Amino acid sequence: MARFIGGRVPGRRDVFRLIRFSVLAIGCEAVLAVGFMTAQRNVGLMLAAAGGSLSDVTWLYFALSQLPMYLSPHLLVPLIECLRGLRAKS
Repeated sequence: MARFIGGRVPGRRDVFRLIRFSVLAIGCEAVLAVGFMTAQRNVGLMLAAAGGSLSDVTWLYFALSQLPMYLSPHLLVPLIECLRGLRAKS
């Protein structure tokens, strides 16, 4: 099991600190894109672990659920531009 320096297991506060640090270090836009793609990748890992025991309909659903992951950078551009505009006005 992965442990931090000091011999303790990371907790919820550590995860929030890591998220806050990553937002400050690489920016909100990049964190949003990485978070969305990571969530979609986890779906793929679960299906890979299931192996060949899944039906064809499940594989079709998986293929269609991956589509937003590849389209999200293009679909999120207007949302991010809107958020930037609101931030600039305030």
